[in-house]
Amino acid sequence: MMTLGAAYSLGMESVIGSLEPGKFADLVVLSADPLQVDIEQLKDIAILSTVIGGVPRWCAAGVEKLCGD
Repeated sequence: MMTLGAAYSLGMESVIGSLEPGKFADLVVLSADPLQVDIEQLKDIAILSTVIGGVPRWCAAGVEKLCGD
């Protein structure tokens, strides 16, 4: 994960580090919050969507609307 502080240290805060129009957005959408589930349930969290450079690259079956389909 690239935060604003790390982006600043790289001199790239104008293109990465926060979710704003015009910045790159690499992220995944998960089926549950990994900070809220029991540790035994982490393995059960599914990846629903992957976005690279602000472009949806993959969506799980049944959640295609996350990719704009």
